[in-house]
Amino acid sequence: MPISITIEDIDPDIARVYLTKNIEHNRKITEWKVDQYGQDMRDGKWVPTSATIKFDEDGHLIDGQHRLLAVVDADVTVPMAVSWGEPRDAVYVIDTGMSRTGAASLTVAGVTTAGAGPQIAATANVLQAIENGLFRHAMSSLGRQERLTNQQMVEYVRPRVDGLVEGNHKAKQAYRNLPMNQSVLAAAYIIFKRIDPEAADEFYRLIAEGVSQGTGDPILTLTRRVTGDRMSGRRTLQSTALFMLFRTWNAWRDGEKMNKIQIGSATGGWAFIPMPH
Repeated sequence: MPISITIEDIDPDIARVYLTKNIEHNRKITEWKVDQYGQDMRDGKWVPTSATIKFDEDGHLIDGQHRLLAVVDADVTVPMAVSWGEPRDAVYVIDTGMSRTGAASLTVAGVTTAGAGPQIAATANVLQAIENGLFRHAMSSLGRQERLTNQQMVEYVRPRVDGLVEGNHKAKQAYRNLPMNQSVLAAAYIIFKRIDPEAADEFYRLIAEGVSQGTGDPILTLTRRVTGDRMSGRRTLQSTALFMLFRTWNAWRDGEKMNKIQIGSATGGWAFIPMPH
């Protein structure tokens, strides 16, 4: 039976019918992938490609369940390529490659070089999470559905790429004395620069050069805490690093003495991440 390919406008009703033809024991549904596809569809950012919704020669759906579920979830109509008559054994070899990452999408789109893509993408995810209030307290974490889809990544980074590159440059300099998550260091610098560019540069210079005003100096307290955590093997979450950076920045800006950084506890509640000022 020859394979035939058609281009169809898939609406939720058609998607539901196609999903009833799903092959038994198809892959387990990955909810975050459905959410990401659906978000792109709702935002009008879904890009039709030659990747088809596949039916085998017996009429079973063997590829495309996540895309079809996203159509239902988003309640939209999108054009998709649909192939009919795939060999029965095709189910064992399709879609077994590595999915393209946000970093790879940046490189393919010409936004970044291949080497810079991963760190820029990681910083972009942290920065958009800060902007959208997704880091709520010192021990919160981002779910997959709260990260940028590949299409969102390209659109988010393109107008901000210079600032993201600068932020990562500052983060690399600061990391020598402050060994914490570089994406958080870079994103925090970008946020601080929006508030006061000169102060942001000075704050990161003091960190990078290890300049200290002695006991009670917020920057000294921060570097000692982070270095101590690292030496003891304690893992620092992105949200914890962000809390400590924002807390230190505010204390430094206010001329406040700070001898320790308290992030709270599971029993007493975790400290909320303060707004930098």
